[in-house]
Amino acid sequence: MDKRSALYVFLVGLFLITCLAAFSQKTAIYTHPDADFKSALELFQKQKYGSAQKQFSKIAAHYKNEPNDLIRIDAAYYSALCALELFNKDAELLLKEFMANHPESPRVQTASFHLGKYNYRKKQYNKALDWFAKVDLYDLSNEELSEFYFKRGYSYFEEDSIEKAKKDFFEIKDIDNKYAAPSTYYFGHISYLEKNYQTALQHFNKLKRNENFGPIVPYCIAQIYYLQQKYDSAIAMAAPLLDSTSKRVTELTKIIGESYYRTGRYKESLPFLEKYKSLTPTLNRSEWYQLGYAYYKTDNSTSALYCFQNATDGKDSLAQNAHYHLADCYVKPSPYSGGTSSKMLARNSFEMAYKLDFDKVITEDALFNYAKLCYELSFSPFNEAVTTLNDYISKYPGSPRIDECYKYLVNVYLSTKNYKQAMASIESMKSLNEEMKTAYQKIAFMRGLQLYNDNQLKDAITHLDRSLLYPSNRNYVSLAYYWKGEANYRMSEKENLSAGLDSAIAGYKSFLIYPGAINNNEFFAANYNLGYAFFKKTNYTESNVWFRKYVGLKSAEPTEKLNDAYLRIGDNFFMTKDFSNAVDYYDEALKTGKQDADYALYQKALAQGLTRKAEEKIKTLSELLSGYTGRSKYEAASKYELANMYLQLGNDDHAISYYKKVVAEHPECSYTSRSLLQIGVIQAKKKEYDEALVTINKVLAAYPKTNEAFEAINAMRDICRSKGDMGPFEEIIKTIPYASVSVASLDSSNYDVAFDYYDKGDCENANRYFMKYIQKYLDGIFLVNAMYYKAECDYNNKNYDLALGGYQYVVDKPYSQFTESSLLKGSWINLKNKNFRNALTLYKRLAEVAEYPANINEGRTGEMRCQWMLGNYDLAVESAQKVLTLDKISSEVKSEAHLIIGKSALEKQDFDLATSEFSAITQLTTSEKSAEARYNMAYVQFLKGQYKESQKTAFDLLNQDPGYEYWMGKGYLLLSDNYVALNDNFNAKYALQSYIDKSSNTELVAVAREKLNRIAEMEKAEQEKKLQKESENLNIQFTPDNPKDSTLYKQE
Repeated sequence: MDKRSALYVFLVGLFLITCLAAFSQKTAIYTHPDADFKSALELFQKQKYGSAQKQFSKIAAHYKNEPNDLIRIDAAYYSALCALELFNKDAELLLKEFMANHPESPRVQTASFHLGKYNYRKKQYNKALDWFAKVDLYDLSNEELSEFYFKRGYSYFEEDSIEKAKKDFFEIKDIDNKYAAPSTYYFGHISYLEKNYQTALQHFNKLKRNENFGPIVPYCIAQIYYLQQKYDSAIAMAAPLLDSTSKRVTELTKIIGESYYRTGRYKESLPFLEKYKSLTPTLNRSEWYQLGYAYYKTDNSTSALYCFQNATDGKDSLAQNAHYHLADCYVKPSPYSGGTSSKMLARNSFEMAYKLDFDKVITEDALFNYAKLCYELSFSPFNEAVTTLNDYISKYPGSPRIDECYKYLVNVYLSTKNYKQAMASIESMKSLNEEMKTAYQKIAFMRGLQLYNDNQLKDAITHLDRSLLYPSNRNYVSLAYYWKGEANYRMSEKENLSAGLDSAIAGYKSFLIYPGAINNNEFFAANYNLGYAFFKKTNYTESNVWFRKYVGLKSAEPTEKLNDAYLRIGDNFFMTKDFSNAVDYYDEALKTGKQDADYALYQKALAQGLTRKAEEKIKTLSELLSGYTGRSKYEAASKYELANMYLQLGNDDHAISYYKKVVAEHPECSYTSRSLLQIGVIQAKKKEYDEALVTINKVLAAYPKTNEAFEAINAMRDICRSKGDMGPFEEIIKTIPYASVSVASLDSSNYDVAFDYYDKGDCENANRYFMKYIQKYLDGIFLVNAMYYKAECDYNNKNYDLALGGYQYVVDKPYSQFTESSLLKGSWINLKNKNFRNALTLYKRLAEVAEYPANINEGRTGEMRCQWMLGNYDLAVESAQKVLTLDKISSEVKSEAHLIIGKSALEKQDFDLATSEFSAITQLTTSEKSAEARYNMAYVQFLKGQYKESQKTAFDLLNQDPGYEYWMGKGYLLLSDNYVALNDNFNAKYALQSYIDKSSNTELVAVAREKLNRIAEMEKAEQEKKLQKESENLNIQFTPDNPKDSTLYKQE
């Protein structure tokens, strides 16, 4: 109770009483002959202080020459007292001067008393106490003594000297005087403050019939009964008071409601607790908990939820109980209509109840239920189900639930999606029983598969090997072999390692011979992949064995892959010179589907040509050109082959026509230089010598130091000889150093030394001799070749920066057989080094000039990536759309293209397109791109105000198989934003705190802390706003309903 408010009680006893007798009491013992003095004294006694002061002042002036005259001294004294009563500014000064001028006067003691009262009236309690300290109690009458004790006691009370105040009130509380009642009240009040409730109750009961204190003490008594846990007495005392006052309804309602609550009468408590809530803008946590628990005990879980949520802020037993009961409310039938499942929210609350760890029984039960719900919901972004079940087993080994926990733990390991953490957890166990070994096998296998999808191939192989340590499940064993084969195969492509192909072959074969493998979908792919592995090893015979096995299973496989298998069988027969069978299988490919039909036609034509079926070859090539004009990479080659075929048949006109088409329509391809040379040869053959010389000169100018250039020199010699004029030849020979036989021979010999080492795979010596050649022959005939092969050695040795210089040299020269490969590898090195502009230039050219479809795809994909990295988003989208039209691109590349289009659409707020693109990614892959896509889908829903839908998508992200920590973190942050938007700060704070407690990502944890602080500031501002509206203090005020309270100090 506020002790200052108790001051109002004092006026009840004092307000109708005046101090006049105190001033007149002593004056009666003096008699003065002076009539003026008597007249002034009468005016003083009649409280006419203004008139009395004038009279006393005249008397004092009359005796100014007699400073020690008693009449003059008394006049000065009373004049100062009048000034006190009139609240004159100089009153205190006059009385102090009197005391200084007449220290021998017996009135000095009473002057100190009056100055004390004067300062008391002014509420200057500290100064009042100073004057009261100078009073000699023996100079005071009984009535003055009572007044002295009360006013000094009250001054002590106001100055927080409670013990001294209590002693002064004690002196007069039981004596018959006008200060007895207020002293009794304040003595009781101090006893209340000291928690001496029985003493306080005795004194308040004495005042029940007091005219002034009778109306207020029942409130005090009711609260004391409540504090003494005499709840029935508190109800009996407080209930009748509800209708007698409007000021005390809030406090009385609380006492009655809480008294019913404390006695377990929750139904009876609710009307009063609800009314108290409606009267009080801000409940404290304990009050929220009581209201929530009353609802909870009366089966009103929906209402209890909100109340318990408001009781959870804190780190104490109250918060633990609130979280625990909140969890129970969530799992009751249909209590919650928010965007998150009630079981999920129950899981969260059990976690908080377990972490607070005040009530040990609650802690154990909360831990068990938290772990159980993690398991039932299959929701453990941070592997919570595993860690909590292990925690429970460790902490409560004797629990009757222990067997149930072990059962859950095995199932959790078998169903977990956080394979990385699950792997770490299960490997930390000292020993594994058979069930745990089974779980270990699955987790290791799934982690290996996850790493494979993320292109971490070496780690993937390591985990697949670990899964084979406990071969409990035969299916996982066979699949481990298969995916080891896949990882090794992909690694051989990435690192150009022949050993990787051998390991891939071993993996595929181990899979195929493992019992039951035929029942897996991967059985078909394994045969197909073995065919490719041997094909890449140039073991064409063995490759055909596996491809032909695969096509024997064709009914179960899609046409696209079957079509490809027929093509490779045809290629294998072609490479082993079985051209007749090659033609048959190219025809099978053409029957199966139209993918790579131009390639099948081209290869078929080549095979027909090699079996001397010239007309059939011409027919096949013509079919290719008519069906794929402008859209086949084999168009230039087909024209070149047609020209060659016509040349063989002696049809020079048709031959030269097609050679000219190659030169005119395909100026930058590997057939251009040879076509131009052939045109010159045919012209010479037709004795068109001048035209032939012009054509040959074009070859020498455009393709110096190439095989075609050497042939052109010989052709020129023959033309000039046939023409009978060697002059042109002699002139041109002077300008071509490599035309000299001796120089060319020396040049060639030095180059051949280096190339022989390269051809044997001895890159160390090859590099050394290529460098010697390059340094010696700065304008060498084979300089392009040497630069390329040296770059290849550097590339294979992972000296990428050195390799890049060689590739760039080749690329800058006229198109050659090395250009396409140099563009491919040079662009990759630039991309790896984050030289995006240089990479973009090379990728774009690769896409334009590449003759191999796979390299065209690589060029388009690389162009897309570089445009995005350079911030050219519109161009990146344009490139991505082209990528999606390509044949034979992986799902990961498709996902990348969709991601770029989706993110660009998001930037432009084209939410429908963005959602469509992100959704497509989730159907294509389970890699990290899928996690990013799910996050962006949830973010789009958030931006559109679809908060509950965004919550669901965010939970899908957190529950994604497999999980990716960064995007999980982003999901948690977005989840909290959705809760805030739905005015659910409670669950927003949980999501953020949960992430802060569990994540190791410092960047996102910092963002989470910032969001959490922002919510706290928002709630604080809202709380302060409510407090401003609150008109009364929630505690009982011991203040009487007395309209004259404000006049206390002026009247006393």
